[in-house]
Amino acid sequence: MEQPSRLKLCSIPGCDRPHHGLGLCRTHYRRLKRTGDPLVVRSPGKWLPTKVCSVDGCGRTAQSRGWCSLHYDRWRRHGDPTVYLLGIPGTPCAVPTCQRTDVTGWGWCSLHYGRWKRTGDPEAVVIVPQKGQSEPVRRVQRYPADATCSIPGCDRRPVARWLCGRHYARWQRRQQGGTIDDEDRSKS
Repeated sequence: MEQPSRLKLCSIPGCDRPHHGLGLCRTHYRRLKRTGDPLVVRSPGKWLPTKVCSVDGCGRTAQSRGWCSLHYDRWRRHGDPTVYLLGIPGTPCAVPTCQRTDVTGWGWCSLHYGRWKRTGDPEAVVIVPQKGQSEPVRRVQRYPADATCSIPGCDRRPVARWLCGRHYARWQRRQQGGTIDDEDRSKS
């Protein structure tokens, strides 16, 4: 059966299937997208060779953008596939006066990381005099009695990271590095 002259055909020689995109039929178009070459034919039951993550020293299988899932996720969250937030084992805490080496998130030891999660400041310490003791006790500063939520217009007491319970719960759900959408600010 002869094709009408206005119907486009695949541009690959010998292929008489209708045009789908980029001058190729659906089969050749998919091959081009999958392998980069519309003429590559995959044998039944055989997989294409796997690509290795393009980050130096990483031998994992590439999933997206030439990176493994770990480096792709780091790029998606932090803008850099090579960012390493946990620090190098054995390095001291990033707080200048701390010599602990159990570095966890953001380069802080577990003590300062916990303080940052609770209060928003890794060095939040206040000296509190205790009854019946000659020396004052160092405690993590919670919030002053007159403290309010850091969201403009909200006068509730902060519970964590200088946010009230409602805004802190929204921040946790969104996990956007401590920012709250403008829509939430207008509703509070």
